[in-house]
Amino acid sequence: MGRGKRGAVQLGEKQNVNTGQISRMRIAQGGQGEGDKNCAMCTAAGVVNLAMGTDLWTTGMVASARGGAAAGGDTKMAMGDNLDAQVRNIKDFCEPMTGRFGFVLGSQAIEANFGSATTYMQGFADGTVFAVLLDGGQRSGGNGGVIHWLNAVKQGGQIEYVDYQASHQARMNQIARSNVPVLGITGETVANPNMIVVAFPP
Repeated sequence: MGRGKRGAVQLGEKQNVNTGQISRMRIAQGGQGEGDKNCAMCTAAGVVNLAMGTDLWTTGMVASARGGAAAGGDTKMAMGDNLDAQVRNIKDFCEPMTGRFGFVLGSQAIEANFGSATTYMQGFADGTVFAVLLDGGQRSGGNGGVIHWLNAVKQGGQIEYVDYQASHQARMNQIARSNVPVLGITGETVANPNMIVVAFPP
């Protein structure tokens, strides 16, 4: 990253939304790196990208905007060590960046079931962007429950789930999209999870 003649920061070439460290060796062994665990920060970048119609923002840029290494970098705990803190920090970052107010359904103590969360999301206008927490549910691969943040967007009256954690050179290097909740890292879908939803309508 360099600086222009007037001191403006020039952004370097960006290849992936999720820039958290992912170990290729640990992936090959079925393990996880920090980039597998920073889903709340990846979701914050995703809200801004989906709202602005770009893939400019990365987890590293979110971390830098929030104070960099002093705020935990773009690792697991950087957006908070519990779900309510993560909801608050996602809202606090995304609202000024998008000019959209965030509306929350659910909390760590009282999550919404999948049906209620879907009804809530359908109640917003097309163009609404969501940060979505999945808790539990059934993975299509049969590997038990899950707790994971990802994005969604309402377009044409339909909800599309978007997971930017797959957007890393050590993974598929693309964005995972599905009409049902999807885990970008594994490619599995998740049926009937409990959810926390933060909606950012246009």
